[in-house]
Amino acid sequence: MTEDEAFVLPTDDHDGSEVMDNCVKDFLARSRGEGPPEISTGIAALDRAIIGLRPKKMYVIAARPSMGKTAMADTIRRAVMNQGYVVCEFSLEMGKEEIGERELAFAAQINLRKVMAAREVSQAEMARVLGAIGTVPRGLWWVYDNCFSMDDIVGRCRLAAKRAKKENKKIGLVIIDYLQLLADQGNEGRQQSVSACSRMTKLLSKEMDAAVIALSQLNRNCEFREDKRPMMSDIRESGSIEQDADMIAFLYREHVYDQSVDPGQAEFIIRKQRSGPIGTVRVRFNPRTVHFDDVPPQPVSSSEISQE
Repeated sequence: MTEDEAFVLPTDDHDGSEVMDNCVKDFLARSRGEGPPEISTGIAALDRAIIGLRPKKMYVIAARPSMGKTAMADTIRRAVMNQGYVVCEFSLEMGKEEIGERELAFAAQINLRKVMAAREVSQAEMARVLGAIGTVPRGLWWVYDNCFSMDDIVGRCRLAAKRAKKENKKIGLVIIDYLQLLADQGNEGRQQSVSACSRMTKLLSKEMDAAVIALSQLNRNCEFREDKRPMMSDIRESGSIEQDADMIAFLYREHVYDQSVDPGQAEFIIRKQRSGPIGTVRVRFNPRTVHFDDVPPQPVSSSEISQE
């Protein structure tokens, strides 16, 4: 065997010129509407801000309790499923039954508390509940409430990816709810455990070629400030998360602190975006069905209508 024959590049090495050429071809295809589009979050204003969800990206959504971070993740998950992608949702906080109740409230468009109590339901609401059977396409949403380590999550994702491939489907999104609770399961020191989980979450997005949304808890520092909108330093054990995430956003609803404020008003505050601007996207929260949506367009007053 000659020296040249013995030297073979590994199959996972990529020549930069080839990467560039492929990028140009992909760009041209997408500009003509022929290539695979970015995955919509289901919220048009948010899509404009982040150009949709992208594979190999780690998105962190953080908030204080009751702000709706799980509801936001589920809102995005529904949109991803509606586009035909498989979603793997890992919940360390809620059981699959509670997750199912939240989905039923949305599908039937009735108050979540009525679903939980199963009482005082009108005939029309009961009809919508019965009509919710079969509304979730089979094989697109895998719910895991018994994975307590990153190794468990990675293993389940690999199995889901193989299953999806056999059915000519692809994983579009992985949801981890939530990051610090996952880190609590480790035996290492707290800071080291969070760092390891954060790094593995980023690597998972690359291995699965999918977007990963990791929910995160905040410390209580923001509640002692006059302006309670969260900042990066409010993320518990934030150092490694700030480094690994491609985007970090905070959910904020003033109603949580001031009951006189409309409970539907919500802000999606982007504090880090590796490939885009930071800023605030105003969204609408529905407390009944725990779902987020675009802010509806405001009616134009007569004084604003052009008289030309």
